[in-house]
Amino acid sequence: MSGMNAPRVVAIIGCGLMGGSLGKALEGLVEQRLAVRMPGIDIDPKVGASGAVDAIVDLDDAIDMAECFIIATPVGDIPSVIRTVGERARAGSLIMDVGSVKQPVVDAMERVGRRDIDLVAGHPMCGSEFAGIDAARGDLYAGADWVLVPVGEQAYRAMERASSFVRMVGA
Repeated sequence: MSGMNAPRVVAIIGCGLMGGSLGKALEGLVEQRLAVRMPGIDIDPKVGASGAVDAIVDLDDAIDMAECFIIATPVGDIPSVIRTVGERARAGSLIMDVGSVKQPVVDAMERVGRRDIDLVAGHPMCGSEFAGIDAARGDLYAGADWVLVPVGEQAYRAMERASSFVRMVGA
């Protein structure tokens, strides 16, 4: 995703260590106007003041405005979020996760069954013993390997887009 292909609105669903760090890594893209907005979805009131996202919104608003969705909720919640976002995301959207468990994620992505969105299960090989937005840092993904599992008939296109996104954050 070079500047011309970078998503204009990236919704980060779950802004703890992984999602919050991703938001902080993407801050520079917002400053360079390669991404316009970064709404976040989280229950922790500290997220709004963390600088990791532009604003806290609800999931319905995020689905209406975003074209790229990064799901960084607890692993057990990822499949239901995929189902909700996958059913309602606009055509051309990219949906990825950062969970450590892949089979339930891939299964949920396969059940979405849409050919007009790109679905990629992912696992960045980084982290910390700390959790939450207070542990988020912009360099968490720098140099990290990131396992990507494209799902669906558009796997090649999905993989290209996801790989480009991963490179944008330094992984």
